[in-house]
Amino acid sequence: VGAISCGSDKAKENDNKPESAVLAMNSAQTDLGKVMKISNVATRQPGKAVNFTWNENGKDVTFAEYTKNKVVFLNFWATWCGPCKMEIPEIIELYKEMKPQGVVFLGVSLDRDKSEDAIVTKINKFVQDKKINYTNFIGNEKIVNEYGGIRSIPTTLIIDKEGNVIETIVGARDKAAFKAAIQKAMK
Repeated sequence: VGAISCGSDKAKENDNKPESAVLAMNSAQTDLGKVMKISNVATRQPGKAVNFTWNENGKDVTFAEYTKNKVVFLNFWATWCGPCKMEIPEIIELYKEMKPQGVVFLGVSLDRDKSEDAIVTKINKFVQDKKINYTNFIGNEKIVNEYGGIRSIPTTLIIDKEGNVIETIVGARDKAAFKAAIQKAMK
């Protein structure tokens, strides 16, 4: 697959389902990934992954803690982006294959809506519908800016065990291309 991407200023969808209904459906599907809200974003150190925080089960978790000594696949995407939707099945399959090797897969949705709750509802529904099995976050301007401004999506960052961004992939790729980038980071 060539480098197909969406500009970040495309029209957005609107989903009006109550968040509680979608969250209940998602929690019943234990094989589906979680959708988390980013609560704090640190200033990026040159060449490094951005540390950010989220609350999970009443405890603050940081990206640095969660990914310590692990290779990370960090994918910026949106529900309205055709190339993003095209590569998600490839990412799901790769996650199944690479998770036992300790690779962490995370997504950051750049969807926008009238409220944060509406975005959470939209992403939870999308995760359920597409059977996404890895954790996703609701992105914000701070994380986009700290990564130098994500200008096109999908954009995927491959991060090594020391937290260094070793590859930035702009545009959709297939499973083989992603796997090759991850394997390079594992060396």
